Amino acid sequence: MFTKHRGTSILEWVVTGVLVVAVVGVVAYSIATKGAAEGTSLGNWIDGINVPAAP
Repeated sequence: MFTKHRGTSILEWVVTGVLVVAVVGVVAYSIATKGAAEGTSLGNWIDGINVPAAP
């Protein structure tokens, strides 16, 4: 009914670790680039606001 747990091979641990690091890296990169793009858009929006001249 239950199979023997196979997580004892060093190669399996290394492959799993590399996959986890790759996924975390991709998620972190996508969050960082999305935040940078939103910051640029916000800066452009603020720069486009007309400031009235002092009387």
